[in-house]
Amino acid sequence: MAKNSSYKFNYDSPIVLTFVLLSVLILTLDTTVFKGELIKNIFTCHGRALDGSFNFDFKNGFEYLKLFAHVFGNSNWEVLLINSVFMLLIGPRLEEKYKSTIIFLIILITAFVSGILAVVFCKGDFTGSSCIVFTFILLASITAFSKKTIDFSWIIAFILYTAYCMVTSINIESKKSFVDFLLNNIHTFTDLAAGCAGAFLGYLVSPKKRTAASGNSNRKASKGKSKKTDSYDEDSYAQTNYSYTQNSTNSSENSSSEETYLGTLN
Repeated sequence: MAKNSSYKFNYDSPIVLTFVLLSVLILTLDTTVFKGELIKNIFTCHGRALDGSFNFDFKNGFEYLKLFAHVFGNSNWEVLLINSVFMLLIGPRLEEKYKSTIIFLIILITAFVSGILAVVFCKGDFTGSSCIVFTFILLASITAFSKKTIDFSWIIAFILYTAYCMVTSINIESKKSFVDFLLNNIHTFTDLAAGCAGAFLGYLVSPKKRTAASGNSNRKASKGKSKKTDSYDEDSYAQTNYSYTQNSTNSSENSSSEETYLGTLN
C-alpha cells in the first residue's frame, strides 16, 4: 500500500502570522490606494505638539482605539520588513510555549502601554510595531534565564535592534548633544519601556509559573485531604473502642446476671 506523501500548509502561529499579514495589508493599501492617509488617520497615535500641548482628543472615542491599533501601522517598507522578520523568527516559538491567548493578551497590553507613553511623552505622530519586537526579544531572553543560562545571541539581537531603532530615528539637522540624542530617540525609549512591560506580563503568566502554582494548590489540597482522613481515622478508632468497651460491659453484665439466676435456682 502506497504511503501518502502529500504535504499540507500549517498555520502554525495564528496570532503572530495574522499580525504580520495585517500589517503588510495595511501598508500595501496605504501606499497604493489611500496615498498615505490610512495609517495617518487610523493607525497612528498623536503625541504632544511642539509647544507641549496634547494632540490627543480625549472626547473622541476613536482616539482611544488608536492606542491599540497604532502597532499595525508602519512608516515605510524597511521598518515593516525588519519588524516582521524579528516577529516571525521569535514569535512562533513563544506562541507555542505561551499559547495564542496569552500572546494576544501580551500584544494588547504592550500596544496600550506604548500608546499611553507616546501620548504623554512623545512629540509628533507615533506608529509601528517596534514595541512588540522588543517584547518578543525580552520574553525570549527571559525564557533562557529561567533555565539558568544566558544566551549571547539574544543579547546581540537586543543590541542590534536597539541600535537600528536609534539610527533610523536620528535627525541629521539636530545638534549633536546628549539631550538631542535623548529627544531624537524618545520613540525608541517608549517602545523599549512598553516592551519591558509586555515581557514582565509574559513572565508573570509563564507556563512554569502556572505549573508551580497549580502544584502548590494540589499539594495544599492533598494535605487537607490527608488531615481529614487522619481525623476521620481517629474518630473511627475512638468510636470502635467505645463500641467494643460497651459490648464488653454488656457481656459482663449478662454473665453476672446468669450466674445470679443459677445461684438462686440452686
